[in-house]
Amino acid sequence: MATERVNNVPVLSNPSTSDVGNDQSSPEGEQNPAELIGKWALRNSISQAAVSDLLFTLKELPGFTLLSSSEAQPLFQQTAQSSVPADSLSVREEEYTDAKEDDLENRNLSDEASDIEHVSEHTESTESESEDNEEPKFKYKRMLNDFIKILDEECVSCVAVHSKFLCVGSSGGRIYILDPLGNNVTISPKKYYEAHTVAVNQISIDESGDFFASCSDDGNVNIYNFCDPEKVESLVLNRKIRCVAIDPEYRKGGIYKRFIIAGDESVTVYKQDIDSRFKSNILQEGGLHSDVSNLKWYDRFVAWNWKSEVRIYDMTDMVAISRILFDSLTSDNAFSNRCNLFWKDSQTLFIGWGNEIQVYNVRKQEDPIKIKELGFNYYGQIMNKFKTDFYICGISSFGNFLTVLCLDINSTTEIDEKQKQEETKSERNGNTTGTRSTPLDMLHCPKFHIIQPRQFTYEIMDSAVFQTRDYQQHHNLCDYHLESLKDEVHYFIVTPKDIICTESRDMDDHIQWIIEHDENYEDAWKCADRNINLLERHSAVDIGMKYLDHLINHNRFEDAGRLCSQIIGRENAEEWGKQIVKFNDLGQLRAIVPFIPKNETDELYQYYYEFVLLEYLKVDLEGFQLLVRDWALPRMHYNVETIISAVSERLQNRHLLRALADLYFYHNKHKKALGIYIKLKDPYAFVYIEENSLFNEILDKIEMLLTINTQEALAFFIKNKHHIEPKVVVENLQKNRKYLCQYLDALYKTEKMEMLPEFHRQLISLYAENEPDLLLIFLKSSTKYSIDEAKLICQAHHLCPELNYLLTLKEERIVSDGRSFRNHFQHYIGIL
Repeated sequence: MATERVNNVPVLSNPSTSDVGNDQSSPEGEQNPAELIGKWALRNSISQAAVSDLLFTLKELPGFTLLSSSEAQPLFQQTAQSSVPADSLSVREEEYTDAKEDDLENRNLSDEASDIEHVSEHTESTESESEDNEEPKFKYKRMLNDFIKILDEECVSCVAVHSKFLCVGSSGGRIYILDPLGNNVTISPKKYYEAHTVAVNQISIDESGDFFASCSDDGNVNIYNFCDPEKVESLVLNRKIRCVAIDPEYRKGGIYKRFIIAGDESVTVYKQDIDSRFKSNILQEGGLHSDVSNLKWYDRFVAWNWKSEVRIYDMTDMVAISRILFDSLTSDNAFSNRCNLFWKDSQTLFIGWGNEIQVYNVRKQEDPIKIKELGFNYYGQIMNKFKTDFYICGISSFGNFLTVLCLDINSTTEIDEKQKQEETKSERNGNTTGTRSTPLDMLHCPKFHIIQPRQFTYEIMDSAVFQTRDYQQHHNLCDYHLESLKDEVHYFIVTPKDIICTESRDMDDHIQWIIEHDENYEDAWKCADRNINLLERHSAVDIGMKYLDHLINHNRFEDAGRLCSQIIGRENAEEWGKQIVKFNDLGQLRAIVPFIPKNETDELYQYYYEFVLLEYLKVDLEGFQLLVRDWALPRMHYNVETIISAVSERLQNRHLLRALADLYFYHNKHKKALGIYIKLKDPYAFVYIEENSLFNEILDKIEMLLTINTQEALAFFIKNKHHIEPKVVVENLQKNRKYLCQYLDALYKTEKMEMLPEFHRQLISLYAENEPDLLLIFLKSSTKYSIDEAKLICQAHHLCPELNYLLTLKEERIVSDGRSFRNHFQHYIGIL
């Protein structure tokens, strides 16, 4: 970047083309005629087919190259991408082609900002589908209320904003204090300050919001105190005052009680001395036609435009530190293209002037030698600069992005020529009432861009088009202003007859957009549920209910039932009741039942528990039985007798009997419940007996229990033989020798020789009758039986192997007994 010094002030000049690195387009006369025709066609909404025909027709022109249709098409598309987005153009033309003249001329000033359209403008694509699917970054609302009454009498000439209020200067010299909604909060009997005799040029508010300054072409500068509206400090000068900036720390008084003014000839700082008189010090003078159109003061630095440059001044060291040149501007057009200044912070200044943006950064000089040589502690540097395809009316920041209020360059030129032609025609016809709006007028609506700065270029990330109330009458660049709050994403788009409040979209807006554009209620509900503390207009429950209705309308009943448990909660019994009835009416009660809260004591829940059970009893008996078991008391609270009575009237299948058994259990009628379980041969009977100690209730039902599940019953009796004695079991099974055999067999395997001898003797006959294969094993392992009785049983059942074993066993016992006798006898003789 080239830097030179003038009067010891660094001049930051524009970098050369090679430094910028942009491809500079050739002059229009040197461009390919086809490219010129493409741009002309796009501006005038000429179709692609018509352009192709025109290219072939003009093929004889000198320097014009004949193009095929395949060559003409990409040329037309390339031209479209470098110009105004065709989609946004066509949308606006279609709207205004159908609009009536009366609707445009007699627009109601109290209308909401319904004439604001979000248009996404990406450099890579302008397809309408991507535009429609992209959520805007901001929301817009037209200022109404008392502000409308002000517009009935006069126009807005300037605005200054603070986090607490807005100061609105009028064309009649008045100043109004408004809140962001447009309510007049001016502390004055007249509800305004009679500040000047002509239009207010600029208003400046100190950082605290306690003081503000105003200036006008009437030559007066006024300082107002919000705490004491009657106390006004005025400075009367004999020249036009175009700009004013009050010290951000004016409230502190002393050395901070000062302000800067700028007019046609100079920039001057006024400081109040101990005698309450203002003393002046000229910061910049340059003679006539050096108009200053903007003046911004932040922290210790102040910036203003001068001819075709911007100057930066250090108000602490009282020294100029930089001059920023705009080579594309001349002294003739510099003032007509108002300079727009915005201090993002104490070090970064955004400058938008004409169709050029520069980003300036203030840096502290660390080298003591340079500080002594230069005479100041800070220096400036241009961090980025680029040309735009639009004229800049205002500039601010949005995080790391730039926000710009602008008018299209091409459309502005077309409008100016169009209006001159129509005004001339109107004057010739003697008509002075105005001209009819055309679709082309739409192109002159201001746009609000979010810009991603690149190195010497930019990309439009998002855009909105505004149909301000007066866009047909006021299309000068100076008629549009952009004011913003530094610490808040809050912007005010200002015209003589309109103020549109712009702010970043909050979580409520994001959720509303998801619902309206995507109809994605699931994402909207999840987002609301994650950000409950950020919601003001919506609630997660309300969004969830809309999502629930959406699922039901699309027959997704199971998903809807599951969602109920997530959005309703356990406490809202009334809402659960509504949903239960709704699902039942749709024949989808089964979809919601698994998610109904359990173990709730609320009377409403009790009612709906019974309602669900009785509905199941009507249409789904198996489901009823499973539900009764799932809704086990005492966890569930409902009138069991009511359900028992209803079931007793319909006892025609096993499902109802099982349900009735469960209900008797809940009602502590265990004997009845056990009787049903045994009748149903339900293995749960064994568990039920143990859990409820019902052993005395089954002494006469032993054989019945064995019919349910023999092996499980045997294990049950062996396990609980201390509660049900084996003698009792044997006695009850005398008539069923098969079950008796199985029981004594299981008992013997557990007790072995500890089993009663009488049971040993019984097992021989039982084995012989039912399990002969087990008899030999038993005879070999047991000794508590009579061999002679066993021989008789084996002979009766023709069991030869067992009989042979018994004969051998008997002989062995005789021999054994003889030896034992002999030994005893010898022992006796020896003693004698």
